[in-house]
Amino acid sequence: MKNKVNLSICAVVHNEEAGIRDYLSWIRGRAEEIILIDLGSTDRTVELSRNAGITVYSVQWNKNRSEIKNFCMEQASGRWVFFLQTDERLSDEHWNQLYSMLDNPNAEEYLVYVEPYAQSNGIVSPVDSLRLVRNRQEYRYQGRSYEYIPDEIIGNRRDSNLRIEKVREDKNGSTEFDYPLFDAERALLLSKDLEENPQSHYLLYRTGIVLMNQGQTEEAAHYLEAARETVLSDYFYAPHLYKCLVWCYLTEENPKADEMIEEGIRTYPAYLDLVILRGELRKQRGEYQEAIMEYERGLSLFHSRSLKTVGTEIDKPVILEHLGWLHEKLMNRGKAAICYYQMFHMGFKKEFALRKIGELLLQYGDEEGFEQIYDEAASKKELDSMLILMDVLFRYHQYSKVLKCLDDAETYLDSGETAFIKASCLKALGNHVEAKRYLDSIRMEQRFHVPILQQELETYLYEGEWEAASCKLSEIEADGSVEISVKTALRRIYQCLTQTTELRTVCNSEQDHEDHHTEHQFKHSCGEPLTPQEQEITEGILDQFLWMGRIEEAKRLLVLLLNGKAEQEKEEILKELAERDLFYGTEGVDELVSLTGIALPEPLTLLFWSRKMMKQLEQWLDRIPIKDSRSCINKEADFVVNADESPEYHLETGDRFAASGKSREAFFAYLQTILRDPFHEAACNRIITLLLDDEPERMADLYSDRWIMFGSYFEERSEFRDFIVGLYKFWRGNFSEALKSFENCLSDTSFGSGTNDRIQIYLASAHWLIGEEPDTAKQRIKDLPCSLKNGVFQICKKWILRKLVEYAEKHPDIDLITAEIEKIQENL
Repeated sequence: MKNKVNLSICAVVHNEEAGIRDYLSWIRGRAEEIILIDLGSTDRTVELSRNAGITVYSVQWNKNRSEIKNFCMEQASGRWVFFLQTDERLSDEHWNQLYSMLDNPNAEEYLVYVEPYAQSNGIVSPVDSLRLVRNRQEYRYQGRSYEYIPDEIIGNRRDSNLRIEKVREDKNGSTEFDYPLFDAERALLLSKDLEENPQSHYLLYRTGIVLMNQGQTEEAAHYLEAARETVLSDYFYAPHLYKCLVWCYLTEENPKADEMIEEGIRTYPAYLDLVILRGELRKQRGEYQEAIMEYERGLSLFHSRSLKTVGTEIDKPVILEHLGWLHEKLMNRGKAAICYYQMFHMGFKKEFALRKIGELLLQYGDEEGFEQIYDEAASKKELDSMLILMDVLFRYHQYSKVLKCLDDAETYLDSGETAFIKASCLKALGNHVEAKRYLDSIRMEQRFHVPILQQELETYLYEGEWEAASCKLSEIEADGSVEISVKTALRRIYQCLTQTTELRTVCNSEQDHEDHHTEHQFKHSCGEPLTPQEQEITEGILDQFLWMGRIEEAKRLLVLLLNGKAEQEKEEILKELAERDLFYGTEGVDELVSLTGIALPEPLTLLFWSRKMMKQLEQWLDRIPIKDSRSCINKEADFVVNADESPEYHLETGDRFAASGKSREAFFAYLQTILRDPFHEAACNRIITLLLDDEPERMADLYSDRWIMFGSYFEERSEFRDFIVGLYKFWRGNFSEALKSFENCLSDTSFGSGTNDRIQIYLASAHWLIGEEPDTAKQRIKDLPCSLKNGVFQICKKWILRKLVEYAEKHPDIDLITAEIEKIQENL
């Protein structure tokens, strides 16, 4: 009788000479027993293993995986058997945790996941991760190709939360054993098993996974659905079966996806992967806020999941990446940056995460935050991170900052790299003489030959030197060291831009109705859609033109860039350009968007509208001498205020009434505030809020005689009522109705000049904002005294601000809007 040990390690080998020494050196001392099962190796695998004192069994391969595993268990003397291949490792920390699990009397089998599964092997069943099993005689595997101990035989499976790391790629694509068995042959063995057991829910489930990995999701769903109908809900792989079925339905855009995912989550509420799939479903439908809620729920499940549930195939950094993407879509830049920051510090896609963090900090205007992460990388001498952040600065045209960062990185870079970066920045800054000096110093180095040629051509394009650009392009096309794809991209860009100059001449000399025909001709001449490399080069040159404010060239390149793209791709490209344009402050994307007919996301549309309006207002301010409007208004002769009855006194009184729920009394108090100061913003806002809450009741109060007019600009109730109604309509955006009310006020000749001026300001503002009578608006502004014109612009700015604030209140996480609000408030 064998002496029992606690743990036996089993590995199946076949021609493992290259890695067997490292494996045995690493595994020795970690397990009480090591068993190798050799399947006919023709190299020195067996010799090397036996020389190292390892027990090796040579077994004939009969194309039956269960047979091999069962043989391993029969030969093992350990109470537990751990199947661990020669290309797999477990960290020291995880080894210690593994040994502690062996004493759990309530566990019979453990999942120990292999890290690269999701990346290298498509959909993988959690069954394949059942690597650690209690060595009982009744526990034996079934199935030729996808071995499994049935749930009827074994229970009490647990997730170990341990991860096996692959140290090299499997040479035959196997997910566990290095069997001389390829996927096609394995699928044939599975079909034989299914032919013998057509009602086996497990074999139906495995067949569905095989078909999924072959891209046959519709056929896969048929097998998975058949398995679902007979499998018991407490079977180990049943949650994963639901996940696979939902994924098939999602891929096929089958409406059953909703029903199946809800059924799955009801049955397995703690199964993280189904929650994440529901998030993916929401994301595909553009329900981004709902998707965020699902992914956040997934994060909470990730931290609280039970060892009794099927382990997840999704790691926390992957969830964070999805959340970051979703927050970016909703323009929650701060939250997106936090997600990427966590990814970065977990070591997941570090380069991608760091680039995202840098871009978001720049877009958010957080220069201090950007400097902090760069200084951190510089202090740790992390050259790769420093170069990534410098590249972000370069792509956002922060050339002076790149030059400054080079002072830190120059020590770690060779002189050629430093010279090329400096030349690129200096050329972009217009210092061509100094840039040429740096380029000349590296021109003879082969590695910089093609980049210098491309940079010189691009410079000619930016400066509109078409003849010089043509010569340089010919030089590039004759150069055998330049990739064909680069030549093609540059030729297409050059043709696009030179055609633009020719078309511009035509457009300027013809009537506007011919513009559309010209544009159609140009689109027709774009040819085939750009390849990924051509797209990258085109995007870079387009972005440079956009930064330079060269909108005409950017428009033409955009047509080339979007040619042949699906609508969603076009939207993504335009969104990215729009975000960059907001950062540059050129506001040229507005014209680019009008060229495509594609709508930008609502927040970006609102921001471009805001910037456009602000720019127009500032242009007026630049041309008109202005004094502060309120200081002028307060000097009007007919302004009557009792020291004991100041506007603020009535505002505070109204607030006390409002706090106690007395809306009518509060309304009357706020009216008294406006009587004394028609421009009192706080009182105006409170009146509008009360009218919105109950317009019929408050309008009845306005037209009643219960409130007293004294200490007022206004001599008659009718004029004051018209003024209040005008304010209400104006700030609600109903400018046409507001104009009628304000014009009624002006028709009264009893008005003092101060009141008249205030009405004129609102009239001019309404005409400006309505956009239907621009000539009238300009005339109104022209007719106003210079001392009051600033009032028009202040009101218009407040209107723009109000629209942004209203949107921000509905979407508080969109920090892009919040930042714009703060910017406008600084200028008020």
